[in-house]
Amino acid sequence: MAITLGDLIEDVEGLLHGHTGQDEQVTYLDGAINSTALSIVIGSIEGLRRGVIEIDDELLWVDSVDTVSRTVTIAPFGRGYRGTTASSHADKTKVTMNPLLPRYRVRRAINETIEAVGGELFGVSNATISYDSGTVTYELPTATFPDLMDVLAVTWDSETTTDSWVPVRRWKFIDKANSTMFPSGKTIDLYDPIRSGTDVNITYTKNTVAFANDASTSSLFSATNLPSSCKDVITYGAAARLAWAIEGSRTNQTGVSANVLGDQYGTNWRGAANNFGKQLYAFHQQRLQEERDQLLRTTQPTIHYLR
Repeated sequence: MAITLGDLIEDVEGLLHGHTGQDEQVTYLDGAINSTALSIVIGSIEGLRRGVIEIDDELLWVDSVDTVSRTVTIAPFGRGYRGTTASSHADKTKVTMNPLLPRYRVRRAINETIEAVGGELFGVSNATISYDSGTVTYELPTATFPDLMDVLAVTWDSETTTDSWVPVRRWKFIDKANSTMFPSGKTIDLYDPIRSGTDVNITYTKNTVAFANDASTSSLFSATNLPSSCKDVITYGAAARLAWAIEGSRTNQTGVSANVLGDQYGTNWRGAANNFGKQLYAFHQQRLQEERDQLLRTTQPTIHYLR
């Protein structure tokens, strides 16, 4: 099953809510609303007061509540609160009261983590170019080689009965080529004798790519160029970034989760969130190293000559 941005958000929220032992109060929209509506009806107003609510990824500031009609009045400045985007929301969409971890912050932490691991992890892909015996330097266009970071191996199609691909032993990758001549700024020089018109296959590494700010929760994790096995690397890293912001005073001191934390951290509840953040960061670093080692084992660049 394909991993989505929504899966990542839910995993991060699950980790942190499990730590706090704190259940958020939720209800639902009783009727769809557009991006400018300042009066909305919800399923239950129990526990709701002036303050912040969350619908999908949007934060709204509640100015007043009518307990009879279950109508919530949003302040004139209350749509798209705290830099979120005012959007339309469907009937029966979940409404969270005073969210502990607004989804826009979770999304931002996920993107920050993806960008941070870009120096350690990468994607791997391949594409072909057509060889011309009269040409040495070939542009690697962005459309064909998106997010190109480095070249691992080059082979050419022998077009024999065995349809084997022959390694190119002499090649040079240039990642800062003259952009006037080569718009992508990335080229490869091929020096081996290759049959003209033959397909040349280039295996390359890809930079990690964060989700767009307006990306749908159904956006695929594969769009980041990271292997699916890296899902927990990102989850732990994002949760660690957010754990520091959880106030110790908001950590629930009742329930199984809290008892476990009490045994582990003693009476210093204010430091519980920081300690939990350190644990999450340690898990993140361990999994990051494991994934990096695995990538290096399976993607060793082939030995080649520059001329």
